[in-house]
Amino acid sequence: MEKIHLQKFEPGDFDDYFELFSNQDVMAMITERALPIEEAKQNFQKVLERNKQFEQFGTFKVYGGRKKFIRLGSLIINDDRRMKLKSIMNPEETAKVKLYINDNAISSFKKFAHF
Repeated sequence: MEKIHLQKFEPGDFDDYFELFSNQDVMAMITERALPIEEAKQNFQKVLERNKQFEQFGTFKVYGGRKKFIRLGSLIINDDRRMKLKSIMNPEETAKVKLYINDNAISSFKKFAHF
């Protein structure tokens, strides 16, 4: 199985983000429409702000092999302290990739949510 790498989205990563959210095939199951560039830019700014809130939570670029962008993955804590896990796959990728959440993220979430 191919190794995967996670890295939080940073300001220079808009092209990877927009690659997914501007794709009609990808967005058909999410919002039923591809996002225009201005709306995607606004949403991307929200992603960057959310990524600053917690070290281990946020929206990540998921890379396979030699740093090839294959999906977006989010582990987010909502205002009501509920966790949301989301993954959006790059349509050109057909290989199955398993995404494992490290124990530190789960442990941190449990402490934050007072479990």
